Amino acid sequence: MKKERKKVLALALSMLLLLSHAGSLAAMNTAEAGQPPVGNHMLEAAVGAAGFRLPANPTDNILIGGTLTKLDNGNLRLTSEGDQAPYQEIELLIDDTTLIMDGVSGRPVPINELKDGEKIYAYISAPSDRDLPPQVTAQVVLCRLTEDKAVPGYFEVRSITANEDEAVRLVTDKDMVLRIEDRYMPEAFKTASAAALEKVTADQLVPGTRVLAWYSAVSLSMPAQTSPSRIIALPYDYNGYVELTPEGSLYVNGKPLVLDNKTVVYQNEQGFTMLPLRKVYEALGYTVAWDSASSSIILWHDNTREFGFLFDLSHAGKMAELGGTIANSATDIQVIDDITFVSIDDLARLSKVMFARGNQV
Repeated sequence: MKKERKKVLALALSMLLLLSHAGSLAAMNTAEAGQPPVGNHMLEAAVGAAGFRLPANPTDNILIGGTLTKLDNGNLRLTSEGDQAPYQEIELLIDDTTLIMDGVSGRPVPINELKDGEKIYAYISAPSDRDLPPQVTAQVVLCRLTEDKAVPGYFEVRSITANEDEAVRLVTDKDMVLRIEDRYMPEAFKTASAAALEKVTADQLVPGTRVLAWYSAVSLSMPAQTSPSRIIALPYDYNGYVELTPEGSLYVNGKPLVLDNKTVVYQNEQGFTMLPLRKVYEALGYTVAWDSASSSIILWHDNTREFGFLFDLSHAGKMAELGGTIANSATDIQVIDDITFVSIDDLARLSKVMFARGNQV
């Protein structure tokens, strides 16, 4: 029975790809204001477990170190010596989101307390090659580290598990597992803000949390594991998180999202995991609207336009819009039986939502 249903689904999706260009034109001519284009293909009610693929979620921060020079514009110039340094000179852009911290205690440090000539470290995204010297916004700046003190690691938590002995495992983006032996250890977790450090527990951490971890020994296992002496959780930078189980169940901000026979999770012929756009994002608190003037689906969060999908017939639906810029989407935006499906890869790239592998069954 499952094989027959999978065959029906594969046939339906194949027909959809062949007819999407012509079908989309008819749909857009008949779509009413406030409604997205409508397809005429039925999606099979049940989709067999397929080990749905998640986006790669590459690490977007690198560690650099060097000698500090404070600039008149409020930014920091970092000069490094040695052939192994990724950048000999780089300008760190400092804004309201940059955390400047004591690398030993983890306490916030006012920028006016930094001194020219001192050694500092920073976690940054890869800068553009267009500027000389390169300029990039600093995510975290660490100062007051002596030669005998290791630089704390900077990680994004991908998933969180706890076992019966109360140990907590934080699976991170850098092939590292942070193991917390006692989830209630009062000094284990703190939240860093510009003003203070607030104590939290492991139960308050969620996928997408970024942490600084102080540790010394690392196991040779795959993935590597360590038991940090302390962890600081940084301010949360996402609008929410979605967990997808291998069976195709969805959890939004830790709560199950009820799917029906039309709003399913499935894989298209290119292997992309497709989600029902409106169902997922309305559960995250977004407003999803159809703009008939531009033939676009627009997503808003906290009254701010975050991103949209432009249904451009000349590109067979493979278009996305972010901040006024049009770019190719990873795969076709598909409309099946009135439901718009978009790949996780595009949603992770365009929106401030964390997608993680869930452990729920």
